[in-house]
Amino acid sequence: MNQAEQAEAKVAAAPLDLRLALTFILPEQRAAQVALHAVYLELLEVPREARDPGVADVKLRWWEEEFAMLYAGKARHPLTQALAPHLPALKGRQATFLDLITGTRMDIDGAGFDSFEDVKRYCYRHSGALAELSALLAGAGSEEALLSARMLGNATCIADIATRGVADALQGRLFFAAEDLRLHGVDKHIHNGTQADDSVQELVRDYGDRAQAMRAAATQSAPKGERRALTVWHVRSTLALKRAHKQEHLGSRHAAEPVELQPLSALFTAWNAARKAK
Repeated sequence: MNQAEQAEAKVAAAPLDLRLALTFILPEQRAAQVALHAVYLELLEVPREARDPGVADVKLRWWEEEFAMLYAGKARHPLTQALAPHLPALKGRQATFLDLITGTRMDIDGAGFDSFEDVKRYCYRHSGALAELSALLAGAGSEEALLSARMLGNATCIADIATRGVADALQGRLFFAAEDLRLHGVDKHIHNGTQADDSVQELVRDYGDRAQAMRAAATQSAPKGERRALTVWHVRSTLALKRAHKQEHLGSRHAAEPVELQPLSALFTAWNAARKAK
């Protein structure tokens, strides 16, 4: 199995949202997008495979070195080797890859944010930076298009927090900002006795609304000639919002349960989002 085939295999095992998002891109862009997202999926496995924070840090330091090697033309990992032929479109973006590592470290640390601005900074390092790299590989060049990509990535992340934020809080990982907990009168420790409270439901709805507004702003500000370059994250943000709306409908008493979309519904939603991105 060569490097490109390994990247395809990595993406084939990815969550449905990503697989659907990559279904509707131009065929000539697939290899680059698959390689980029395969590298990111590999990063996401670090906190899952290395439960010890010290071991995880060693692995992430290796990836910091690997991105330097990638930009030096000496990539060692099969997935970064698959990405290497597409690197000209990402010239000068090594720091953006390092932002992805920072986001992974924040996941390992269990987050904890004082303000919503802190949440947005986390979301950039978690998804916005990846969306920006994806847009560059798809041909985006203007600052307006790259800003739209970052906003789509951030909206996806905020919608994910709306969907799984209560479940994460029950496990001791708080992704809602402390100022927003206070705003909605939510105890700083969401637990089984409070997860169904109206105040928690309002908090979840608030984050879903913010994600929706951010996605709408990103879509509206994207230059018409570069919208197709944002297809992957138009699809991903749309699916994330649909899942957040489903969570809102179910109510916070079901917040600890995984929220999934029916495959046919997800496929139609992805197709429609990709169509609009054109």
